[in-house]
Amino acid sequence: MPVINKFKQFLKTVGEKIAAAFGKTVSFFKKCREKRKERRKKRDEKRGYHINWFKAIKHAFVLAAHFLFRLFTYIINILITILVIGVLTALIVGFVFALYLKNNIDPVLDTELLKTEQNATTMFYYYDENGAAVEMESERINGGENRIWVSIQEVPDHVIKAYVAIEDHRFWDHQGVDWYRTLGAARNFIMPSGSTFGGSTITQQLVKNLTGDDDYSIQRKIQEMFRALYLEQKLDKSEILELYLNTIYLSQGCYGLKTAAQKYFGKEVSELTLTEGAALAAIVKYPTKYDPIQNPEYNQERRNTILKTMLSYGYITEEEFNESWDQPLTIYKETKSSSKEKNTGKSVSSDYIDAVIEDLIADFMEQRNVTREVASNLVFSGGYKIYTAMDPFVQKTLEECYLDDSNFPEESFVILPQSAMVVCDPYSGDILGIIGRRGPKTQSRILNLATQARRSPGSSIKPLSTYSPALELGLITWGTVVDDTPYTFGSGGYTWPKNVNKKYTGLENINYAVTVSLNTVAVKVLERVTVERSYEFLLKLGITNLVESYTNKNGVTMTDLNLAPLALGATTLGITVREMASAYTTFTNGGVHNKSRTYYQVVDSAGNVVLNNEPQSTEVFRSDTCTIMTKMMENVVENYKKYLKIDDMTAVAGKTGTSMYEYDRWFCGFTPYYVGAVWYGFVQPSALHSYTVNPGMFIFDKIMTKLHKPMYDEAKKNGGELIQQFEQYGDIVTCTICKDSGQLYNPELCGHDPRGGRYETGYYVNGTEPKEYCTRHVLIDFCADSNQIAGPNCENIIQYALVSETERAFPFQLEVTDAQYTFRPLGDASPDYSPLSQFYSNTLEPKTYVGRVRKVDKYFNSYCSLHNSPDNSVQTP
Repeated sequence: MPVINKFKQFLKTVGEKIAAAFGKTVSFFKKCREKRKERRKKRDEKRGYHINWFKAIKHAFVLAAHFLFRLFTYIINILITILVIGVLTALIVGFVFALYLKNNIDPVLDTELLKTEQNATTMFYYYDENGAAVEMESERINGGENRIWVSIQEVPDHVIKAYVAIEDHRFWDHQGVDWYRTLGAARNFIMPSGSTFGGSTITQQLVKNLTGDDDYSIQRKIQEMFRALYLEQKLDKSEILELYLNTIYLSQGCYGLKTAAQKYFGKEVSELTLTEGAALAAIVKYPTKYDPIQNPEYNQERRNTILKTMLSYGYITEEEFNESWDQPLTIYKETKSSSKEKNTGKSVSSDYIDAVIEDLIADFMEQRNVTREVASNLVFSGGYKIYTAMDPFVQKTLEECYLDDSNFPEESFVILPQSAMVVCDPYSGDILGIIGRRGPKTQSRILNLATQARRSPGSSIKPLSTYSPALELGLITWGTVVDDTPYTFGSGGYTWPKNVNKKYTGLENINYAVTVSLNTVAVKVLERVTVERSYEFLLKLGITNLVESYTNKNGVTMTDLNLAPLALGATTLGITVREMASAYTTFTNGGVHNKSRTYYQVVDSAGNVVLNNEPQSTEVFRSDTCTIMTKMMENVVENYKKYLKIDDMTAVAGKTGTSMYEYDRWFCGFTPYYVGAVWYGFVQPSALHSYTVNPGMFIFDKIMTKLHKPMYDEAKKNGGELIQQFEQYGDIVTCTICKDSGQLYNPELCGHDPRGGRYETGYYVNGTEPKEYCTRHVLIDFCADSNQIAGPNCENIIQYALVSETERAFPFQLEVTDAQYTFRPLGDASPDYSPLSQFYSNTLEPKTYVGRVRKVDKYFNSYCSLHNSPDNSVQTP
């Protein structure tokens, strides 16, 4: 738009200059006329009005000639000005157009990739312990699921002519663009005539088939034309035609001529008759409309049009035309037995190879700018050698374990829950094994629950989205205390969020919140981090299935930029097992996330590297953040130690996860040797049972035990053991802290807490550890007779320490475990003498509550009513 505005301004300026020049010309002629009148008047006065007609006529001719000369001069000047303006305008427009082409048009296509052998066998390799590449012979692939390549030499001449006649009859003459048809299409676009006039040549259609660019825009059309011209320079006509016939979509899921010939007629391309060739050529324009199975009448109408066109161009004789006109088609009907014969000898690919194929297709599409169909054909028929990251021992262990139901919790469901797992290298992030579902795999390329299914990760996302970012940003430490109480309150006693056990415990530190997975604390910590920063951290960790805005089929707009998705894992679309496993490798790799890889390189038959999957690293967290987070996740596993075997072999850490309505159970964990993520649930979401041990952790333990056993036995045989502690990154210090304040533990104060054991060892980055002793605990006089807070009439006094808490103000009463151990100063208020109330209840505002305790005879922080009553004088604790 700025260029157009400048051009308009330029034309306006030129117009003003022309108008000014014309005005000067008129003014000049007026002055000349006035001067002539003045001279004539003076002459007549001098001569006494005697006129010399000869001289007068001569003078008039001279003046007329002078006038005409000046007029001609001005006209020439104007024409020259217009010409200069036209030339300058053309140069400016040309420059702007060239700049537009440079910045917006990419005319290049990877023709070398397109020339790759298209009917060869693709092979997959893994690297053994010596670094030698070993082929997985059972995983060889040849020919796509919906496309089989056909050489141009196999295509009958009459079939080629059918396509050329109806799609691009000047195909053999133009250089990629048929300018006559292009101008006709442009004219029809500007002044619609009511008839369709396609301007795309076969070469242009091939460009569209290869790139998938089919939006209706001038830029796309210009780019398509330039690419067609480029393609014609790099490939000959027969190569272009071969690519075209193998990439066109011919309805019924058929890509390419050979697949369509088998689908519709049950024969090879070389056997197609003229009528059958015309029928297939008819499909191209509108595949669904001209599908000979769905709409045989439309197909017949168009194939007759094709036969007429072929006759008019001399491609067929009158006799051939008459034989084929209105000839009915015999559509092939595939039987079950013939379908089985086709599949005989084809082995079922592993879940790992399925994932490799999907990664290759995605990378070909992105790096080589081709459609999914073209990319798929390159993978299946390109004759490549693909070097994978698979560890055959890990993959075999996963496959064997997922065939054995004893590796899963006992269930009473009619249909057993499904599961999926991904195992990664803890440092490179490479994927060593993938299992997409339990039970035998009966087909290749079916839905892979490990890499393609997206499920809500529940609390397993907390270390990634909430606690590690908060540690990284210095917003929390190991001992930071947060109140385990609701974040929001609603009408009817509604509170959010709720913990898994439906209870609130009160003041808890971060380590405890991680260990028992407190939802309330996660939400309050995420509020400090902010959802925007949490979202950015997750993107760095390779979690890409989050959405900033998503509108579902009911028109409801949702977003993952919110507390529930990021703090509790209630994501809009879900996250894959692969993403979770990959993200957790960041903890074992010192805060650096390496993008997960299933393959390293793709090499063609000539030894050229076609795709090179280089490591992609992102520094997400400091190494000391990962050390502290790992220590906390070790405590998660420690809670279930008596149910696990892997903990006896090596160090292990991780985090459980349960999604809303208990649809999904997760465990994401790691050892110094492997990182693994496990999902457990139904393919169609349905509630699971309650379990003693999270099913994800149960499966993780079974598989990790098998994976580590050879190493464990070898180490034991040699008198050693596996690594028992994770590598400690950064400058980490420890100190004994008070659980209720996060400050240094004071045995003279915190030690008097009636609950006992209010201390633990905390891990800190050097310089962030607490420097002061606990100031939250308050020593209070208690009556030894009633075991309540002492009043003025109590004589037998002992001391306990209560926890100072002054921020709770609930709109209604709810149960909070530590409510009977809290303290607030009375000030001028009188104590509450009820044994089921805090002694300081009278200091609260009306209809304000601080929590209650059930199933007790009296609160520990109630006032002694054995020796005191409202009539006695008040003692302020």
